[in-house]
Amino acid sequence: MPEELAAHWEAAGDRSRAAAQWVEATARRGACGVAESACRAAEEALRHDLDAASRWRVLGSRDDALQREGLDARAALAPALGPGAEAERAWRVIHHARMVGGAARGGRGRG
Repeated sequence: MPEELAAHWEAAGDRSRAAAQWVEATARRGACGVAESACRAAEEALRHDLDAASRWRVLGSRDDALQREGLDARAALAPALGPGAEAERAWRVIHHARMVGGAARGGRGRG
C-alpha cells in the first residue's frame, strides 16, 4: 500500500519518495470514492513540497472522492424529495462522470 511505503520513506528521511507515495495513495483512494481515507492521504501529501502537477492530482483526487460521497448521500434523499431532486441528482452524477472520465482520457476534465 502506498501509505505504508510513504511511512517507510519518511522514516528513512526520503521526503521526496514519501510525497510520491502519498500522491499515489490519494489518487487510489479518490478513484475508489473512499472520501475519509482520500482526505487523510491528501493531507499527508500536501504537507510535502509538491510540484504543481502532483498538487493538482492530489486536489483533484480528493475532490472526486468527496463528490462521490455527496452523490451517494443525495441518492438516498432524492426519492423522498421528488422529481426535481431526482433530476438534479442525475445531472450531478452525469457531470461528475464527465469530469472524471475527461480527466482519465486526458480530455477536458481535471487532467
